[in-house]
Amino acid sequence: MNNKSAYPQGTRNPKPITLYLLRHARSAANENTSLHHTLADHRVPLTPEGHLQAQQAAEQFLLLLPKSVRKVAVWVSPFLRTRETAKPTVNLLQARGLQVRLHERDELVEQLFGLFDGYDEEEWPTRFPDVWKEYRKWCDHEGKYFAKMPNGESRFDVYNRLQPFTSALHREFRATGTRHHIVVSHGVTLRMLAKLWQKYSVEWAEREPNPANASIRVLDSRIDRGYLFPGFMGNSLELAAKPKDRDIAFFDYGLK
Repeated sequence: MNNKSAYPQGTRNPKPITLYLLRHARSAANENTSLHHTLADHRVPLTPEGHLQAQQAAEQFLLLLPKSVRKVAVWVSPFLRTRETAKPTVNLLQARGLQVRLHERDELVEQLFGLFDGYDEEEWPTRFPDVWKEYRKWCDHEGKYFAKMPNGESRFDVYNRLQPFTSALHREFRATGTRHHIVVSHGVTLRMLAKLWQKYSVEWAEREPNPANASIRVLDSRIDRGYLFPGFMGNSLELAAKPKDRDIAFFDYGLK
């Protein structure tokens, strides 16, 4: 029996739309997770180095966007760090004469970690031993993709809330003819958007690592071109390692 998926990547998206998935640049909470104890997550700003990373990422779009492009849609989450990351890109593209339509969408927020928010994963067992045991039980039973954070979301929840966003992308394309869309969001959210857009498997979602800060992944119509800009290592301008290429045309489900 052929154990590969019958659905090659991207078959749910026949329209000529290209997505540029830009993770926010380095934020103050990336440097100090305890900041979440005193500051609401949506108000966390970029670090000074993060602003430089955002500027560097903006300049990449002058290389990635085809020279013939005249209009671009930019989509951001309502979190301060994504707004600050998007600003240099919007300013630079407008300065080059492109028409930029900026949209803010609540679906693009990061996964809600609930009770665990603001604590490193290594702290969860000691700070919340009983809750952590329950969470681990669900991870073992359901898989990490489906396991809901206590008072928060699972990755499956993030995937589901992104579906109205993809509908908005298609409406924008139909209304304005805009083919190139820059999505400025968060690590888990961008991974789940890639899963949804490319029709990837749960197994893919389980093994796919988080993108580096200010990295740019390009989904060109039906083709996942990967991270064409790898982003940055930590709170610096040192480029991150590019993720290794994967066989992403089909999925092996291990069926017998």
